[in-house]
Amino acid sequence: MTEEEKEALAKNRFFLLGIVRLVGAIFAMVGLAIIFNGFANQPKIVGYGLFINGMIGFAILPMMIAKKWKNDNQHKD
Repeated sequence: MTEEEKEALAKNRFFLLGIVRLVGAIFAMVGLAIIFNGFANQPKIVGYGLFINGMIGFAILPMMIAKKWKNDNQHKD
């Protein structure tokens, strides 16, 4: 893999991690809106589910993805 390909791969991975965090944050915010304001006339349990999934997507999922990529790179070398 050339340096240019490595750089492009790193940029794509960085972008993907940002998107994963953004979607997680949006889920968490919508979940909080449902919990506290009854947003979209949904029951609170839906809000709790969205909030928990959003926090997992924001905090835990990017670390798991990055760890997977790091392990994949170590096995290729």
